[in-house]
Amino acid sequence: MIFVYLLVFLLVALLFWDFWKKRVSFYKSLGAEEIQIKFLLNPVGKIDLDGIRMDIFTEGAKSNQRLTLRAKTNLTGFLKLYKRSIWNRLFSQEIFGGLGAEYEDERWFNRVINYKNFRELVEKLFQEGQVNEVRIEKDKLSLSWKIRNHPREGDREKVLKALPIMKEFLSLLSKLPDATHYREHVRSWMSIKLPVVITVVLCAVGIVGGFYRYDPVCSLEIFGVGFKLLLPSAFLYALVGMLLAGSFRLGFRVLVYSLTAWLLAIPFISLFFLMYINGKLDRSLPEVKTDKVVEKYTSTGKGGSVKYRIVLAHLHSQKDWCDHLQVSKKFYERVQVGDTVEYITKRGFLGVEWYYQKLSIKVDGN
Repeated sequence: MIFVYLLVFLLVALLFWDFWKKRVSFYKSLGAEEIQIKFLLNPVGKIDLDGIRMDIFTEGAKSNQRLTLRAKTNLTGFLKLYKRSIWNRLFSQEIFGGLGAEYEDERWFNRVINYKNFRELVEKLFQEGQVNEVRIEKDKLSLSWKIRNHPREGDREKVLKALPIMKEFLSLLSKLPDATHYREHVRSWMSIKLPVVITVVLCAVGIVGGFYRYDPVCSLEIFGVGFKLLLPSAFLYALVGMLLAGSFRLGFRVLVYSLTAWLLAIPFISLFFLMYINGKLDRSLPEVKTDKVVEKYTSTGKGGSVKYRIVLAHLHSQKDWCDHLQVSKKFYERVQVGDTVEYITKRGFLGVEWYYQKLSIKVDGN
């Protein structure tokens, strides 16, 4: 077993070394003289372009990796420009050159895009620099390119073409006024970060508390209760986030993103936290149940593992949506079709019946 753990550790270390090495090599090829560590050990290259300090790094999920070049600016506001697609056109307003724009201060936005040379420089960034996105967030300007796994030579050419344009763009931004308000940090937290934090905390409570000790008789019921209890709160949360967003389009983005986050989170909260609460706070008396085995069979899971299952007459006729019971190999070999089994349950704090004592074969005369 120690050998397996060591092998896994070495594999992870090699993958990380490859990840780090390719990025550092790429950043240095662009003239980065300093490498720092970003969140999750992601390397960040520091580039000095005629006195202008820039960061270059990768970000995003594996399926949506981005190479980002970022520099500070004295302009405060929120503006995102990108090539429109079927998905993102829901959150953006079409402007020049087929680009979509997201912003929260309309008066400031109109002043910015109509400022001299602004459109020309943006078009150069998208056409010559081949950027996929330009972002002004608070006091930072970011250019992003979509990449696969790690930056390559073609990405280097794009960055080199974009650098002088970015320098000119930064000079132009220094002449623009600040937006009257900035709420992107609120939108970011409301959309994804806060749902993730809440989910992690609640799941951790359930895991530490021992959620697995309160195994539901029917696993689907705990998920049903979870959606019934948490969906109204998720919709209310999304609506509050929408109101705090600053504009309708940005509010719609918060609504969609936060609802998606909660829909993905609810099954995890149900499994770990609600299962724990359902058993831990249950004050009902144990109930002894008896039932007959009407079928037994095996099934093969992933990796060739064998699962041993039995079907109970009363339980599975009453709750036909429940999974057939998975039992140990030893119990499966002992029990026969027609045998009577006994188990003890409690009603559950949330109304989800759970095993207080697992299955045993009931012998006649006991």
